[in-house]
Amino acid sequence: MGKTNWAAVLPVQLGVAIVTLDISLTSTALPAIASGIGAGAASTIWIVNVYFVCVIAALLPLAALGEIFGHRRIFLSGLLVFALGALMCGASSSLPFLMAGRAVIGFGAAAVSATAPALIRAVYPPQQLGKGLGFYALVVGVAFSAGPTATSAVLAVADWPWLFWVMVPAALLTFAVASRGLPQTERNIRPFDIFSAVLCAATFGLVLMGVAGITRVSWPWVVLALVLGIVAGYVLLRRESGQSAPILSVDLFRIPLF
Repeated sequence: MGKTNWAAVLPVQLGVAIVTLDISLTSTALPAIASGIGAGAASTIWIVNVYFVCVIAALLPLAALGEIFGHRRIFLSGLLVFALGALMCGASSSLPFLMAGRAVIGFGAAAVSATAPALIRAVYPPQQLGKGLGFYALVVGVAFSAGPTATSAVLAVADWPWLFWVMVPAALLTFAVASRGLPQTERNIRPFDIFSAVLCAATFGLVLMGVAGITRVSWPWVVLALVLGIVAGYVLLRRESGQSAPILSVDLFRIPLF
């Protein structure tokens, strides 16, 4: 019976906890952030929306990159990108710059989230994979639930930028631990289809932007985003039809259990 590689499990779970805690902190602190940068409540919600758009748009392309170039490499890159985004957010004095920082954080979080399950499969023995995935779900739940309490604790002693600045050393420390402990995973060497990746990102990103903008953006822009997203999805499905390793594996829905 194999043993769990805890030196590898720890950085994976730390990375998952950081990206999960971040979105919980930000969502809880929106009123304080809006007041700090002088933005209205209606526009401040895009601090959260732009994050989710970037995560959803980048998730599947980054998962494909993890299969091709190695999940370890994408995971570590995601932590560095996340730290850069957190630094940008903490230094923000305007809504556009803060939204840009949240977009960068979103891409970093997508890289971590896209590769974490694959790394868990690599670091746990096969007979303990269920326990590993359960632990992963537990970390996500605890980190998300801890967000409001952690936000209150930080805002009680510091201004809202510290919600992001504390994430910088946390991400860099996780990067250092992961650099030493994470093993290389099996790679599926194949060309990376950039056009399909762009279509995939456009499909999910535009559809999510359209849905998020229903109550806040004029209807012509909402309809345009939804239509373009659907068209991009149709072109993607046609392009990847019959491929052995598509970015969007719709054939999974043919499996009843899935």
